Amino acid sequence: PLIEYNSLSIIGVNSYDLYGNKVLDSIYGCGVIYKTNIHYTDGTVKEDVKLLSNEQNIKEFEYYVITNRHLVAKFNTNRVYLGSKIGEIDAELVQYDKKIDLAVIKFRSRYYVPNAKLGSNENLEKGEFILSLGSGTDKDYFRTYTFGVISSPKRYVNTDTDNDGINDWDSEYIQHDASLNEGDSGGAIINMKGEIIGINSTKISSAK
Repeated sequence: PLIEYNSLSIIGVNSYDLYGNKVLDSIYGCGVIYKTNIHYTDGTVKEDVKLLSNEQNIKEFEYYVITNRHLVAKFNTNRVYLGSKIGEIDAELVQYDKKIDLAVIKFRSRYYVPNAKLGSNENLEKGEFILSLGSGTDKDYFRTYTFGVISSPKRYVNTDTDNDGINDWDSEYIQHDASLNEGDSGGAIINMKGEIIGINSTKISSAK
């Protein structure tokens, strides 16, 4: 049940470079809802609501989403995707990290979506089972799982943040072997308790 609960918190993140009605560039990935504010018809706001109870006079929900920087930072239009029945909703870039491939966007909707259940990645072990939840390839595979194990709970990768050929930052990753495809960026790494312990951002592979 916890894993199914968290699957609702994973949404699509679609970004575009638009010039008028023409799409110059686009990218598709995922994000995780981690914070919700409720806006009421009388103008009041309840912040950081964890679970929806018997609320009355709700105008709309304001959601905060963690996703990958490369999905949203360089595009002039960000949108979220909540499934085929709802479609895309305009989103706003709040902030992004210049060193780590993470960003926060927000959007408003009349539809209620629960927050993700967040866990800790401090005590992860090699060989621990995980699930990767994303939207591999495209929207036809929205909210699909792959299964794997943690290869290394802390893997450091050199990062050149200013493209000068010099390492500026050693980014820390959870290395796992669950299958990832284009569109899974920004999706969740989930432990067997149903808790989100990481965000997928990088795929490194080689073939000889």
